[in-house]
Amino acid sequence: GPLIDGRAQERVQKTIDGLRRITRYHKILSRPELPGHYVDVGVFTGVPHDHPLAREETFGPVLLVFYAPTLESALTMANDADFDLLTAGIYTSRTDEWDYFERNMHAGNLYLNRPIVGAKVNKQPFGNPTKVGCPERLQRLVKERACTRHLALHGTLVDTPHHK
Repeated sequence: GPLIDGRAQERVQKTIDGLRRITRYHKILSRPELPGHYVDVGVFTGVPHDHPLAREETFGPVLLVFYAPTLESALTMANDADFDLLTAGIYTSRTDEWDYFERNMHAGNLYLNRPIVGAKVNKQPFGNPTKVGCPERLQRLVKERACTRHLALHGTLVDTPHHK
């Protein structure tokens, strides 16, 4: 994937090399042989959540996949990040999980059953709701946050006496 400059390329490649020593690496796309600054695009699995390389933002085409046995443990891991969470999303048909996710996930934009891109600029918060979105002096008074839910029902609508 492309990076902005040589320094960014070196930093991301160093992270990739470090992660490859401690986990499983799945290359998705090879670095192109073009002028510019590129690294391979890849996914890492089996990364220990508390490893220093897993606690930093990479700002590159690298995806770390963590195992969480429950929704509660997944949110605990995500909320424990050393950086602000801009966006988070979940796919589920269980409304109790929607509600739990909405109450307990600490991110500025939450998406339920839809892709996690597409925030409305200047309409939705961008980042951790306790740190951004309003002047510092107001942070203790408001909690700006957006949550988008998408419920797709599949099946056949049966015409009944109550449904005409």
